[in-house]
Amino acid sequence: RPGNAVLTLSGAVTDEQGFELAEHYFGGIPEGPEPERAVTTRLPHHHGVPRVTVHSDVPQDMLFLSWLTPSLRTPESLAVDQALSILAEGQSSRLHNVLVRNEELADGVGSSELGLSDGTSLALLTLRPRDGVSLERLEERVTELIEELAEQGPTAAELDRALAGYESSWLAELGSLDSRADAINEAATLLQNPTTINEQLG
Repeated sequence: RPGNAVLTLSGAVTDEQGFELAEHYFGGIPEGPEPERAVTTRLPHHHGVPRVTVHSDVPQDMLFLSWLTPSLRTPESLAVDQALSILAEGQSSRLHNVLVRNEELADGVGSSELGLSDGTSLALLTLRPRDGVSLERLEERVTELIEELAEQGPTAAELDRALAGYESSWLAELGSLDSRADAINEAATLLQNPTTINEQLG
């Protein structure tokens, strides 16, 4: 419905042409009532360390570590993204260098984030232990490395790499018309401010 929709036009189109096209294709749709926006709150903090163990017929064990993280609306969200990049994005990341290349405790590491605009997001690290390495030993070592990053922060080289990677991926996303429209639309829909795409790189 027009009262609860966002339309983004990206490309060689003027304001007047855009409004004309929107009126042509959508002007005849009757406006419906705008739904109330649900009020969401952050999930409560964990008590202890919640664990789930899954037993299944799989080729190799896996270790998953997850954390409740801030919503996309907060400045801390970008900091979480950078921390995950420093820890586990690519073969120059800290966990890959230590666990895969140097200490040979893992065959692979990875990270991802489920970023939500309201409430609580979720950050995830995945680790595949090398043959003969227990999940308990891998968890112990990766926990030490995460605590080390939290206490000492990243090195200048790690931070430069993370920032360069973020800038490169963000500019690549804005490089095509459809991806740029998606980014504008996402900012308008989830953050209620389409101009935030101009602030991602500071």
